Amino acid sequence: MSRPRQVSDEEILRVARECLIARGPTISTSEIARQSGVSQAVIFQRFGTKDHLVRAALDSPGAPDWLELARRGPDQRPGREQLLELAVAIHGFFDEMVPRWEALRGCGVQPDWNEDDSPPLRFHRTLSGWFTRARTRGLLVDHDARGAALGFLGALQVRPWFQHVAQQAPGRGARAYVETVVDLFWAALRPGARASAAPPRGRRSAKTTTRRHTG
Repeated sequence: MSRPRQVSDEEILRVARECLIARGPTISTSEIARQSGVSQAVIFQRFGTKDHLVRAALDSPGAPDWLELARRGPDQRPGREQLLELAVAIHGFFDEMVPRWEALRGCGVQPDWNEDDSPPLRFHRTLSGWFTRARTRGLLVDHDARGAALGFLGALQVRPWFQHVAQQAPGRGARAYVETVVDLFWAALRPGARASAAPPRGRRSAKTTTRRHTG
């Protein structure tokens, strides 16, 4: 009977992830092994090469939870409530993955993505579907669903990038930032938003024009 592993693969990957994010590609497999409580030989026995270890530690662990949330929705709850729920989940995903992706890029390891169905394309396609269904069900005003999805993803990714890559975290905090993003999108896309919007600059209402001519 084989002896049970005292240090699991998951624990080694956790340590490797923390080391790679903190110190980048210069971290050695011997140091990762030391901090994991195993020998360097065990690292290579389980993961083959350092590149394989890096990819296993840093690459996306699978479909994020928010993707299934977007596929199922929206439901009959108020539109802003669901937009906020989705935004919190998406921001949480980016908050976890941005430092991983940056460390992966720093190690010179390219993500193993299918060019025709890469995670970014899948994210955009799925979120576009959510915005389309929300529009169809009257939860949001008529709008460009693909453009809204792209802007929503971009807005929710930028703060984790500032925090983990630029080492700055502008604003009052992650939750406040997410709520600000949702408030901005909701103000533009809530039912009736277009009807209540002020006329664009340079365009005068008929009433204003008439008053000026009769004054």
